[in-house]
Amino acid sequence: MRRLARVLAASALLVPTLLAPAPATASLARFSADDAWWFKAMHVGEVHQKYTGKGVKIAVIDASIDLSVPELRGADVRLGPSITGRKSVSVPRAGEANHGTAMTVLIAGQGNGGVTGVAPDAQVTFYQANRDPYEDSIGTPAALISQAARDGADIISISLAGGSTENDAAVEDAIDAGAVVVAGAGRAGRPSVSYPAASPGVVSVGALSSAVEPWAEQPGQSENATGSLSIVAPGVEVPAGGMTPEKRGATWVPGYARTGTSPATAITAGALALVKQKYPDATGNQLVQHLIHTTGRADGKPFYGWRRAWGFGTVGLRNMLAKDPTGWPDENPLMKGPVNAVETYPLSVYRDPDDPTSPTETTPSASPTTADSSPAAAEPSTSDSSSPVPWAVGAAALLVVVTAGVLVARRRTRSSEEA
Repeated sequence: MRRLARVLAASALLVPTLLAPAPATASLARFSADDAWWFKAMHVGEVHQKYTGKGVKIAVIDASIDLSVPELRGADVRLGPSITGRKSVSVPRAGEANHGTAMTVLIAGQGNGGVTGVAPDAQVTFYQANRDPYEDSIGTPAALISQAARDGADIISISLAGGSTENDAAVEDAIDAGAVVVAGAGRAGRPSVSYPAASPGVVSVGALSSAVEPWAEQPGQSENATGSLSIVAPGVEVPAGGMTPEKRGATWVPGYARTGTSPATAITAGALALVKQKYPDATGNQLVQHLIHTTGRADGKPFYGWRRAWGFGTVGLRNMLAKDPTGWPDENPLMKGPVNAVETYPLSVYRDPDDPTSPTETTPSASPTTADSSPAAAEPSTSDSSSPVPWAVGAAALLVVVTAGVLVARRRTRSSEEA
């Protein structure tokens, strides 16, 4: 199977390139909900007892989609305009629907024998980035970002990389319209963060493994990188689903595991939708503030810092739900890079909406243990070069480490590709 995966990965180096190749027919296997380690690690099942994303609008910008897969039956997924200006279409059993369908399942999947998404009751609008839904023909996403903002999206999820600074204006318009723009940091091993994730104000998402380690091929790790990671989320061997590569007559594989910043992006977008449902008055800017300020704890208090391979840390779903985001300034903290964010928006800028005069917690000097961690978590090293505490899924606690050090993050490319 490993050899088959390598062959498929090599064959995927077409225009555009998939990070997670389409599964081969031979890889068909029965999916068990217990295989979704990320779902358990983030305690999504517990959160769903109260919050499922209902009333929140999520835009998914991706290649093509097949709305007939079992996981999307019953989901509120609509088809918006495509990159051509015509309405997007659903292409049942088309190989090109592999990536976009899987990302939509991670957000709004209903289970039905496959994955349940992070925000199964959210209203999702899919924007087709392929010019031809049956062909590998992805365009630069800028126009679709602008369209999603005009359509009133609360959160825009982009697991694609394409274009350059031409995305900046579209992203700025979306932020001004109140949306959170979440994008995959890019393909494996890229020295810089790809656009639109590198555009100012975007939540640039990196991948995290079940061992609570940054993806070994995390993009944006060069000292001279363009852009920087904002956050990390489960993205290594993430059960999601996938389509075999046939142009037509392909087979959908429930729970097919995917690796890269793409699934991490979809999971982050879904998590933000749950927070938006609980706190509907929170602006997009306040949700971004909340996301980067709730990733860890040290000595029983919140921790705030940035590291190149981690960004501001891992998505802390339960931490975000436990605190009202409207106490943060209504300003996007990612407009001028991570160093500026740490200096301009320390934890002390938060004001309790119920008591604005109350004192706020300040950033601890100790290294943190994390989002959704147990009281008995081991104290990690304070060295910036220390490795993360292992993340054990199941009965063990979820642990994440972010160091206190703040570092400065200083394509022949195709027009667009899947992140």
